[in-house]
Amino acid sequence: MIQITFTQVFAMRTFDTEHIGCRCRLLVPVRDHHGHVRFDERPILLNEVFNLGRHMYLVEFGDGTTMYLFEHEISLERVKVPSARSPRPPTTSR
Repeated sequence: MIQITFTQVFAMRTFDTEHIGCRCRLLVPVRDHHGHVRFDERPILLNEVFNLGRHMYLVEFGDGTTMYLFEHEISLERVKVPSARSPRPPTTSR
């Protein structure tokens, strides 16, 4: 009988957060959930997912639409952009 511990399973699912928040370029036209074909846009990478042996990226377009794309559909850029989702420093009240 084979036993798999939590640390072994966790070690198999390593996530590279270096690219989170970076812009990416679409390599092929993709159709979003509303039927819009997107190609000339540069979405922001929100998350990286490994599911059932597939490597996918969750991206957000300029209008706020999010969708999952496969790694052969995008090219990652190394420039991070400030995001509205990033935590802001606390403000001091007077």
